[in-house]
Amino acid sequence: MRCSLVFFFGLLSGVCGPESAVSGDEQSLVADAQGHDFGEVFYGELLTHTFTITNQGTRDITLERVKHTCKCATSRMWIGDEILDDDTISRRKPVGVLHPGESTRLEVIVDLSGETEHIEGSKGLLRKQVEIHNDGRDVSPLMLGISAAIRPAFELETECLDFGPVKRGESRVLSTHLWSTSIDHYSVTGVDAPSGFGASWTEAEGGTEEQPRYRVDVNVVPEVPPGQVSKAVTVKLFHPRVREVRIPVKALFLSDVSFLGNQPGSVDVLDFGTITGEEDSSVELHIVNANPDKPYVPERIELSARPVSDSFRQELIEIRKGAEYKIRVTATKGIAARYFQGILVIHSSHADLPKKAIRFKGLVQPK
Repeated sequence: MRCSLVFFFGLLSGVCGPESAVSGDEQSLVADAQGHDFGEVFYGELLTHTFTITNQGTRDITLERVKHTCKCATSRMWIGDEILDDDTISRRKPVGVLHPGESTRLEVIVDLSGETEHIEGSKGLLRKQVEIHNDGRDVSPLMLGISAAIRPAFELETECLDFGPVKRGESRVLSTHLWSTSIDHYSVTGVDAPSGFGASWTEAEGGTEEQPRYRVDVNVVPEVPPGQVSKAVTVKLFHPRVREVRIPVKALFLSDVSFLGNQPGSVDVLDFGTITGEEDSSVELHIVNANPDKPYVPERIELSARPVSDSFRQELIEIRKGAEYKIRVTATKGIAARYFQGILVIHSSHADLPKKAIRFKGLVQPK
């Protein structure tokens, strides 16, 4: 599985160019530029640019709201003697009034770090807009473009630390090295791990005084609630431009009782792949109970499938009573379908898992 360090934004046209205006009969809201291009920047930077917006009309213009098309952007605005932060701009309705000939400054702040949703693609283009809505009935919002070419400042030896299925109470550590050939005179000052993980760092061999190399160790924390987790470890940096590096981490934390499929890393699903249909084909579900104080015993298994359930059978195999079982599902010879899918429902007297559903699927090779 490949995860990466920076993000890619969808493209929008008309980002930068000459002065832009939104006009009505007696109303004209004008910006000093249609947009701003930050040029080539690094993931992790904090970018700012200030636009000047002027009412060139003959009557007051009410600024109803300021909207960003990118979650990475916030604003500050100067109206009269007031300095409005982003929270105030978002809450205040209307934001303010510009009298004829009056101007306001709008500072746009772009934070190229933060949420894991930004971590998409190894390189990216930022082309987004800021919309300034006003009270003119036939007047469209004033659109200000922001753009940048974003690239990673750091390289990662392993771009995504994927722990795969993690059994309850299991201890495991994954590591990666990070370094930069794009910037220098940086240092790691700390590391923050998301819930479910711990992290530490140390300087590693192979770097230089100007461009040191670091190793980051990430471990899973015991007793994490079951479920899929996809987050990022944040490495804090001392550098005038790049403030942090985010390392994607993933894990599937299992409950006391885990249901492991027949494919590596698969959970709660059985995949037959492609079968010939000329002979019986089987897959096995592996059930493991990590808590001997709460035995898990499958008591009844229901199987249903499309197109026909009669083409399948199941068999329960006990390995260690209350602790480990296998369920073998067999697609019988001569199955009359190109594609099939079904579900196993496993009933038990276990307090946490009285009923468990497992999907299965497969393809039949055409003759």
